[in-house]
Amino acid sequence: MRYLFMVAALGLIALSVWWIMGGDEETIDSQAPTFVVERGDLVLSVLEGGNLKALQSQEIKCQVEGQNTIIYLVPEGSRITEKDIEEGKILVKLDSSQINERLKSQEITYESANSDLIQAKEAYEIQLKQNESDIKADELAVKFALLDLQRYLGNEIADRLVTLNEEERYEALNDPLMIGDEGEESGLIQGASRQTKRQLENEISLALEEVTRAKNELEWTEKLHEKGYVSKNELEEDSIKHKRSKVQLEQARTALVLFRKYEFYKEAEKLLSDYEEAKQQLLRTEARARAQEAQKHSSKMASEAKYKLQKERLEEYTDQFANCEIKATTPGLVVWSNNEGDMRRESRVIEEGGSVRERQSIITIPDISTMAVEVKVHETAVDRVAVGQKAKVTVDALPHVQFTGKVLKIAVLPDQQSRWLNPDLKVYSTDVSLDGTHEFLKPGMSAQVEIIMKEVRDVLFVPIQAVVSRGGQNYCLLVKNGDFEPVRVKTGDYNDSFIVITEGLADGDVILVKPIGGEWQDLKIESRRPTPAQPKSAPAGKPTSPGEGRGRPTPEQIKAMMERGGMGEEGQRGEGRKRPTPEQIKAMMEKYQSGEGMERPGRQGERTDRQGERPDRQGDRPDRQGDRRKRRGEGGTERGSGEKSP
Repeated sequence: MRYLFMVAALGLIALSVWWIMGGDEETIDSQAPTFVVERGDLVLSVLEGGNLKALQSQEIKCQVEGQNTIIYLVPEGSRITEKDIEEGKILVKLDSSQINERLKSQEITYESANSDLIQAKEAYEIQLKQNESDIKADELAVKFALLDLQRYLGNEIADRLVTLNEEERYEALNDPLMIGDEGEESGLIQGASRQTKRQLENEISLALEEVTRAKNELEWTEKLHEKGYVSKNELEEDSIKHKRSKVQLEQARTALVLFRKYEFYKEAEKLLSDYEEAKQQLLRTEARARAQEAQKHSSKMASEAKYKLQKERLEEYTDQFANCEIKATTPGLVVWSNNEGDMRRESRVIEEGGSVRERQSIITIPDISTMAVEVKVHETAVDRVAVGQKAKVTVDALPHVQFTGKVLKIAVLPDQQSRWLNPDLKVYSTDVSLDGTHEFLKPGMSAQVEIIMKEVRDVLFVPIQAVVSRGGQNYCLLVKNGDFEPVRVKTGDYNDSFIVITEGLADGDVILVKPIGGEWQDLKIESRRPTPAQPKSAPAGKPTSPGEGRGRPTPEQIKAMMERGGMGEEGQRGEGRKRPTPEQIKAMMEKYQSGEGMERPGRQGERTDRQGERPDRQGDRPDRQGDRRKRRGEGGTERGSGEKSP
């Protein structure tokens, strides 16, 4: 593989010398780098840098309201074991003096609220029972009023009258058939009213008999007085007795008339009114009972709400008092949650004596038994990265150890912090797990991740710089008999170094690795070299020539520069620059073979810093890893030293 790399380096140096010397615009130099197209296997991967992190970690935050002071903090880097969890090891202690005072005061308030609740419940129960008694008493009053009406008028008439309105009742009570005409023995009425009517009628009968008897006695006494058998006083007594009997008869008759015309209606109306009043009183009692019940219920509910609130506050203060001591619940490594490097928030140092606010993270305990690497995948490759793809991980601290893993998660949206630092850079956070358990790894270590996106078998592929886009089409320069011929090709998948050719080339074809000199001028296709008004990247999905857009000089310009003894005017290669001597060329080759300050072949333009903005993947692609090698064939064997130069 090293020999293959040296061959590529020699080709690049030869190309550089040819460029400086002016080159041959019509024929291909024997030292121009070429590539023999051959079928093989190609690994498509993406290389990204990131940091190790634990897949599972416990973040311990301050659960106490307001600001609080740390009075004890477990040393950073301490390892929490299962034994520590069983023994309840304390990780953090916060100042609990103020919370203890609030807790005692809240206990008193809670007891007062509990007492009020008990009183409200009892008052509510008493009111319910009182309402029940009042309603039953009024229901009995209604029942008794109806019984009084039925006793006076009889059930039939009473039941009919209670269904009539006031006017209909008056007409019914004035019906002559109700109590019967004078002298009749019966009527429609029953009960006490009929008994009273009969009694008055009997008194009239007795008064009539008494009048008749007194009259007969008076007549007999008058006859005896005329014959001198009785005295005048006796005659006067019988006369008075006769008059008294007639008065009593008139009184009895008047009492019956008064009963029929007045007393009967008065008593009937009174009893009806008592019944209606009893019914209304029952309704008022029921309404009053509902109002009093609602009032007591509202008071009870208010007391319950107050009690619940005070109880929640008591539980909250109790929990906060308990939260002042944070004990270990998860094994792992203790990491203090200092955020001095976070520019978006105020720096708060976690230390004993320092203050923390509610919900602020104090320590984090990552579980180092399951580790992952968080990398940022550029938007041009994120669509080809999928969950479950295998990956190779190299930790910077252990460069000779290679770990395996797979893609666990890909963010849906670009990383906001990266966009804040560079709005034009869009990367997606991706988590790659590490297989196995490695206790010597720690969170935060830098690592390089190579995600294997695809492995294509038995395909034709060429160096990516050998394909140039012109007029929306891709071309390669096919070498035939020392000359070249532009061939239109169709491309497929690609990685950082190679691109798959689906149509246009065959197995065994020889192509130029990189267009040089004026060979593309023979193509009768308009060059799409970027201008200041056009974007400098080729259409998406079409790899471009690394030299395109650099502004290659024409043969006339090269000739003019050669005559001036240099390679250009101000702003080009620098006036007065001499062509390298054979000794200088030899020194350049030796320097390149030693790997000092030289770029890989096929990489044109300035290399882009991986920590800054990523270059356009469709244009010049950066060297993603210093000494990546082309992998093909079974088991990743190297190409023969005399077959092809990449």
